[in-house]
Amino acid sequence: MFKKAQAATEYLIILAVVIIIALIVIGVMGGIPGLGTSGKSKVSESYWGSQSVGLDAYAVDSTGNFRVTMRNNGRNTISVSRVEIGASGANGYWNGGGTAVSIPSGSTATVAATAIQVTADRCTLGRSYSYTANITYTDSSSGSVNIISGNGGIIKLEGTCASTA
Repeated sequence: MFKKAQAATEYLIILAVVIIIALIVIGVMGGIPGLGTSGKSKVSESYWGSQSVGLDAYAVDSTGNFRVTMRNNGRNTISVSRVEIGASGANGYWNGGGTAVSIPSGSTATVAATAIQVTADRCTLGRSYSYTANITYTDSSSGSVNIISGNGGIIKLEGTCASTA
C-alpha cells in the first residue's frame, strides 16, 4: 500500500520538474510574448556587436530619431556611407549628407538621424521594438562596398524605445 503512494508521489514530482523545464525553454526561445524578449535582445546585441562594423550601442525614440555607435572590428580603416533602420524594410536612414564616416580599425563613431519616416513603424516609449537594419561601408584596402543586413533581415535590432535617442 505504501509503495503505491510513493510511486505516485515520485511520478508527480518528476512530472512537475519536466513541466518547469519545458516552460523555461519556451520562455527563453520567445514562445510566450513578453517572457523571452530579453533573450532576443541578447541575441541581437551579440550578433550586431560581432559584425565587421559592430554596433556597440543603439537607441531609438518614439519620434523616429535613432543614434548608433559603430565599432570597426576589421583590420583596415572603413568608411560607413549609410545606416538604415526601420520596421517595414529599412525606411529610416543616415547617409551623412553624402559624406561617409571614416572609422580606423578598433575605433568607434556615432551617427544620429531623425529619419524613421513611417509613423506606424515608430516605437512607443518603454515598449520593445524590432527593426531591420542595413549598414553600407567601404573597406579602404580593397575599395569594396559591403552591406551588413542582419542575416537577410532575420536578426533585427531589438531593444526598448528610449525617451531620447
